Amino acid sequence: MFKNSFDEVLWEYLEVKDNEKDKDTQAALVIFIDDLDRCPLPKIVNILETIKLFMDKKGCIFVLGAAKEIIEKAMQNDSRYDAKDADEFLEKIIQINFPLPKKIKENSGDFIKELVARLGLEIVLDDKILNVILPIMEFNPRRIIALFNDVSLQLAIVNHNENGIAYKKLLLWKTLEKYEKGLFNTVIKERKYFIQFLEDLKIYEESTAGAEYDEVEIKKQLKNPDWIVYFNDTDIRLLLSELDFNMEHIGDYDILVHHTATLEPEVSEEEELEVFLKYIKKIERSIKDAPGDYKEFISVADGKYDLEELGEAKIRPFALGKYSVTNKWFREFMNEGGYTKDKLWSPDGIKWLRKMRITEPAYWQDKQFYHPGKPVIGVSWWEAEAFINWINSKKSNFITSVRLPTEEEWLAAAGKEKRTYSWGNEWNPAHCNNSELDMGSTSIVGIFGNDNTPDGISDMTGNVWEWTSTKDYGACVICGGSWGSDAELCRVSGRGSYHPGDRGNGIGFRLAHGL
Repeated sequence: MFKNSFDEVLWEYLEVKDNEKDKDTQAALVIFIDDLDRCPLPKIVNILETIKLFMDKKGCIFVLGAAKEIIEKAMQNDSRYDAKDADEFLEKIIQINFPLPKKIKENSGDFIKELVARLGLEIVLDDKILNVILPIMEFNPRRIIALFNDVSLQLAIVNHNENGIAYKKLLLWKTLEKYEKGLFNTVIKERKYFIQFLEDLKIYEESTAGAEYDEVEIKKQLKNPDWIVYFNDTDIRLLLSELDFNMEHIGDYDILVHHTATLEPEVSEEEELEVFLKYIKKIERSIKDAPGDYKEFISVADGKYDLEELGEAKIRPFALGKYSVTNKWFREFMNEGGYTKDKLWSPDGIKWLRKMRITEPAYWQDKQFYHPGKPVIGVSWWEAEAFINWINSKKSNFITSVRLPTEEEWLAAAGKEKRTYSWGNEWNPAHCNNSELDMGSTSIVGIFGNDNTPDGISDMTGNVWEWTSTKDYGACVICGGSWGSDAELCRVSGRGSYHPGDRGNGIGFRLAHGL
């Protein structure tokens, strides 16, 4: 019934005579379906299957606009089609495949110059800037037009408020935001971090001015060596150079931050965390080793400390590791036969070692957790004890032998002045590696620069639980929360207790020594 009705409507619409209905040379109904690849994948399959019903209709032509790889993915994701069936289906339904040529610098140059001329911007936008903007916008005319429209609107609002800003600066500012959103939202738009960023960038540029330079040495001079991944990006440096931000021009910076902040749509906390997570992971991918100071200790003053549930405690001066013990440091212990030297192990430790046939930390072979700069995890209390005995057997220059901190010492270092978290009293999931950030594993020590205690001790909130020397009815107390812990467990006062043989993927340790 529908088939016959559709035929009548089709031929009547095309004004085809009865004796010409068997031919499709006189007229055709062309149906354009654009942006098919923007539909949910199951909908794409439904639309294609519907189109297939009309494939034998003379005088009816479908033109689809879509990314081929997304259409293929939609078919392959459907449980009714395997990869071969999906390919055959598309071969039958798509009779002519015409891929649009990719926009590149050469064939988009005329377009961008025409747009710049139309806006009267030839004087303020030279080829050098345009050659940066074009690839960032992926030579996509739609994105380029959207960028210019966005800037034109915001410029009108800024100037209406009598806070004049140059078109070029606003364009570069918005381009920087689109190019590196993680860096933009976490550093560029935060004045105190941005000033540090500019200072480090100046050091980087001065240090790399010569023909040869040592990146390792440059990192030692930077306040935040993790930023070097952005300093190595010539496009970011060019954008910042053209923006010409320094202490003399900080007024323009404040105007840009103020107006772009007020005009941006409200972003949910989940979206902000997603942007921050991408930023942190990009930095992590650029770091190949542990920080140079991974064996450093930081002094903690003596005094009376209010340790919440534990009450007041008098703490003698001591030093605490700046970081949790890293995989790199623990590997030194393993390379020197740490698991085979009985003298390093307590009687209980040896008994456990033999029974469990332990030769390395749990998860040691798991790439998710193994990076020289990540904290060692999957280590029992007895393994931490053997590591400590190994260090002390080397007769290092510590005033007293290294050891695990007591629970009271750990709390005193993390929660001085009754801090709820290592950085202060306000919870912020972007200040540490915990379940709300959802990194899915441990993170390189020290990568969250804003989680330090006022003394400069890192990662005392989240990342890994840390063994202490304090016993609780035969179990050993752990502190700090981990990458899998929620905000409640990440409080300074959050604690747990485990059997000394437990080896979770969220348990590590930090060293201490007396002063």
